[in-house]
Amino acid sequence: MSSIGQGSISIDDSTRIGENAQDTANEVAGNVSDINSDNKLTPSEKLKLKQEYDKDIELYNIDIEQLKSVDLPTAELDSALSNLTNFVTPLFKEMNRTSTIDRNALDSVFTAFATADKNSSQVFVNMVQQVADDAKKAGSDAKEVGKKAQEAGEEAKASADQAKADATQAKADATAAQQALNNIHLGVKNADGSTATFNMNSNTILLDANKIIFNGKTSILDVSIDTAKIANAAINTAQIADGAINNAKIANASIDDAKINSLNGNKLVENSITANKINVDDLIANGINTKTLTSVNLNTSTLTTPQLDLGLNGTFTEDFDYTQATSMFLPKKNKGTLTFDHGSLQSKGDMQTYVDGKWGGMNDNYTFQAGIDNSQWTEVAPGYIKLDLFKQNDADVGQRTYIDPTGYYYTSRNGIASYLGNILQVPQVQTSSVLAEYVGPRDGKSRLQIGSNGNHYGLQVGPYAGNEAVLSDFIYDSTTSGAPNVNITVNGHLVRSTSASKYKYNIKNPDIETTLGDRLLNVHLATWNDKRAVDLYAEQLSTGEEREKTSIDKYYGLIAEQLRDAGLGMFISYGKNHEIEGIQYDRAWVPLLSVIRRLNDKVNEYELRLSKLEGASK
Repeated sequence: MSSIGQGSISIDDSTRIGENAQDTANEVAGNVSDINSDNKLTPSEKLKLKQEYDKDIELYNIDIEQLKSVDLPTAELDSALSNLTNFVTPLFKEMNRTSTIDRNALDSVFTAFATADKNSSQVFVNMVQQVADDAKKAGSDAKEVGKKAQEAGEEAKASADQAKADATQAKADATAAQQALNNIHLGVKNADGSTATFNMNSNTILLDANKIIFNGKTSILDVSIDTAKIANAAINTAQIADGAINNAKIANASIDDAKINSLNGNKLVENSITANKINVDDLIANGINTKTLTSVNLNTSTLTTPQLDLGLNGTFTEDFDYTQATSMFLPKKNKGTLTFDHGSLQSKGDMQTYVDGKWGGMNDNYTFQAGIDNSQWTEVAPGYIKLDLFKQNDADVGQRTYIDPTGYYYTSRNGIASYLGNILQVPQVQTSSVLAEYVGPRDGKSRLQIGSNGNHYGLQVGPYAGNEAVLSDFIYDSTTSGAPNVNITVNGHLVRSTSASKYKYNIKNPDIETTLGDRLLNVHLATWNDKRAVDLYAEQLSTGEEREKTSIDKYYGLIAEQLRDAGLGMFISYGKNHEIEGIQYDRAWVPLLSVIRRLNDKVNEYELRLSKLEGASK
């Protein structure tokens, strides 16, 4: 299957996309024709027209991608969409109103776009088909050339195999002839069936026997013994004088009572020196001098010791470069140097923090900015801690945190925040926007309280009489003659209730208005006492403490379940898990308008009849 353009679109898929786009365009044009037949466009018709326009936008994006992938022109399609957009955009600005339109012009812009879409799809399909035909022909030509090349290759392979066989036989014949001239072979068969052999040719002497004995003085001069083993050997009172052992290993060896006057080399590789005692006086080397390690680097090594004494002016330095896991709280990236100097632990480096999926730092406006970092200097010593965070010039201190026995000190150089003193002695938290009388435990309860005027509080959040509550005397004391317009959602959100048409979609007049009114007439008045108020009043009688204003008066109204049973569930308020919570009293009475309208018509009818009867009796 071939592909075209930079997007590598499949030919079969591209053809199918073009056909589907054409079907969708025809469908959109048909749907627009079905919207209406006059020069009026209602809100519901506008909604349908908007859906068809959105489909045209999707078709346009598909067409543009296809045309650009094969470098085809897009001017016709761009012009058609521009005309369509300019025509319908003003209509969509007033979705809730009926608009007057030119029906012929509406049909014209949608039809023009459908035509441009059809033309674009057809041009693209034609291009795809041409590429497919060219690819098919090229494949057939390549297949024919490959067949001829395969036949020539098979003939060449047969000739090469025969030449290789001839060369192998010639080499074997030459080797056999040479061995016949130079080799010496002696063999002895023992009574137990074993054999001992001696072979010699121009390159090698082979001795193969159970035991080989050299009796007398034997010398091995100027030779190298490679890959040899001397097992269970004892070398006593011997010396290797003025010699060198190069590229050799002595495995599992023990060297007792010996001295190595000179050890030439850089490393002791892959092993350790283990001993009960190492006498420094006997170790003389470039890196060890009179019991002192001078200018020695321990690289990729671990120094294990019960105590490391750096002396009065000792210094210990380490470079660090770490990135904390993003699952941690405010993870950090930090790169720099850590130094232990004269009893003070100092850190200098560049730091980033991970916030909202990005690494960054604090800019000079004291806000987080992705991609930057901050130079930091930290010093910890007996009795104090200091942390400096620098501005972007890496010279001026932006924020400083300092702690010592006198207290906690924090300073921001731009004046946003500055505090001196012991925070453990601060009884309250105050900022310019929140004045909190207290935040935390009070009278054995955890409670938040903000603002007060005598016994009247601005806001209280906390437990009251065994229940959590939000109280505000300030809100209670502010009265109005306006209608209620606040609603609490099932998620606890305070929202404003509205009735204007600008907040509504799909406004209709249902046919069941009369039926709902008759159903409402079958619901009867009920009375009750509020359960929470009674329980709270009983709690106050028991404890003697009034924590909240309560009333156990009798209430009059309707019961939500009875309203549901009468077939008026659309006027019920539901909570979580679709549990019944209350009645929408502000709109439950509306169905009675149809009943009143019907009764009013009857009254008018009876008055007309009565008037006629009175006129006839005169």
